[in-house]
Amino acid sequence: MDVEEFVDLASGGSGDPKRLCELGEKILETVEGQERGRVLGTLGNLYFELCEFEKAEKYYLEALEIYIKLAEENEELMRNVAGCLFNLGNLYQVLKKFFEARKCYMDAIAVMEFLDDPELKFEIFSAFGVLEIKLGNYENAEELLKKALEVKKDVKNMNNLAIALMKQGKREEAEKVLREALKLGKDLATLQNLLVLGAISFEEIESFDLPIEILAKVKYLKAKKLERDGKDPSKEFFEAGCLGFLAIRSGFESVNYMHCFDRAMESKELSKTAEELKKIILRFYYNANVELENSELLDKIKRGDFGQSILGLVLKAIAEDIKRFS
Repeated sequence: MDVEEFVDLASGGSGDPKRLCELGEKILETVEGQERGRVLGTLGNLYFELCEFEKAEKYYLEALEIYIKLAEENEELMRNVAGCLFNLGNLYQVLKKFFEARKCYMDAIAVMEFLDDPELKFEIFSAFGVLEIKLGNYENAEELLKKALEVKKDVKNMNNLAIALMKQGKREEAEKVLREALKLGKDLATLQNLLVLGAISFEEIESFDLPIEILAKVKYLKAKKLERDGKDPSKEFFEAGCLGFLAIRSGFESVNYMHCFDRAMESKELSKTAEELKKIILRFYYNANVELENSELLDKIKRGDFGQSILGLVLKAIAEDIKRFS
């Protein structure tokens, strides 16, 4: 295997990282110069992926040393120098070596000043901005994240910028940024940050056409707020559980629906329904030995009597699964 094949295979994410590390270290025995730098950097990425951070650091530093020397004769390779510094910054940030990470990002920005690579600049500004929030340097975080957003609009960066602004008491500007983020997509973090600002109500959020996994989390957040306010949260916990079940059934991450049903069972009004639904799910999805005699919900499933409520959607989904797997 040559260097190009190795780098392509590693970048594609289709190979076994451990096996690729073995191949890369073998290739290192026969290559020099820029090709060696590429292999070293790729090995650093692979070991980072494997959480073998000491080895990742070793290879990143070796790659950086090579590219610094090569860039003295070929200025185009300064981009590779910046890339190595960026990778090291990310590594140190994961290791919570924040000041080492900060120096790497600052050096990377200095290198990139005279280079035309918007995508790498975006990545460096974004990562450095997050680090500055962690360090409490909110003004600098604001500046960095705004520079990243000048390159490319990004919901994640807009949320991070809003956090930096909120930390400085710039609530109106933070809300404006978050409202702009909503136009790009109904992201849960955006909705949560607007809730923190008191700039949006649960009723407004529920009027949006949200993906089911996000709506489940919104219902859960609403239940927790009702609970904090001393109000009955059982209906929202139950609906969060139903939506969470449907989301997870469809392959999405969502709320712990069993926990939500447990919380709904604390309510006299929903106790029987929540308990029956939990038992049905345990029986048919987890093969649990639970008693379902005289279950009204199971009778509805057998009759196809689903109704139009959120519960009805769950019963219909369960009926379809029972039929498909029986």
